[in-house]
Amino acid sequence: MSGSVGQAASEAGASGRKRCALLVLAALATTGATAGARAHPHVFVEARTVLSFGDEQTIEAIRNEWTFDAAYSAFAVAGLDADQSGTFEPSELEPLARLNVEALADYGYFTDVVVDGVRQAFAPPTDYGLNYDGLYLTLFFELRLEQPPAPGDPVTLQVFDPSYFVAFAFSSLQSLELSDAPAACRTTYHPPPGLDSATMTALNALPGSQRTPPPALAAVTGNLAGYHVISCVVASPGPAAPPSDAPPPVAGSRFDGDPDLQE
Repeated sequence: MSGSVGQAASEAGASGRKRCALLVLAALATTGATAGARAHPHVFVEARTVLSFGDEQTIEAIRNEWTFDAAYSAFAVAGLDADQSGTFEPSELEPLARLNVEALADYGYFTDVVVDGVRQAFAPPTDYGLNYDGLYLTLFFELRLEQPPAPGDPVTLQVFDPSYFVAFAFSSLQSLELSDAPAACRTTYHPPPGLDSATMTALNALPGSQRTPPPALAAVTGNLAGYHVISCVVASPGPAAPPSDAPPPVAGSRFDGDPDLQE
């Protein structure tokens, strides 16, 4: 490999890794003023989640859809329109989507599903992608639970960045959807607490290159998460049929099931 080609490949790889880190919020120390000049939080995400229930009437998968704010979206897709058509084809966005879902694993996908106080594990996503509508970039991916909860167990769902570098918001009743859920399922959303002016001032003063707040602020931002509680009442089986007064048939008899033929 020639020096110029090798350098170009290295730069392309570095660019891809950098953009991946940007979108998954792994680090923004090298992004400069374009994405880093904002105050904490630096990226705003409109979140939507679909919980899919299986045949056992329990949650099997979580589909996240994260729509990034317009300024960040424009920065993230810069240079990705390979054919300069003015639109972004799925094939142009797929490599970035793949890198992002792989890197998000290091952050637990910013998604917590808790059952009986235990955080649940996810299988690596296989259904994922990016959409760009000309203004907003949306990352979507599905997480399947390695061990679905027992039917009827209350489930707590939280989508959150503890460092508050990215602010996730569930802003409407449609932000959480239950797919194929039992009729008796109910959801309750507990919004995050508000920020006082002193804390907001301290967050605004953080430089764009600083992803994690200092300990005093981290103790505050770590508690800024809203969460959903999903409760499903599973119908218990009806009472068993009362025993019959007739004697049981003789096993293997050709008269089984026809009392008129039994001797």
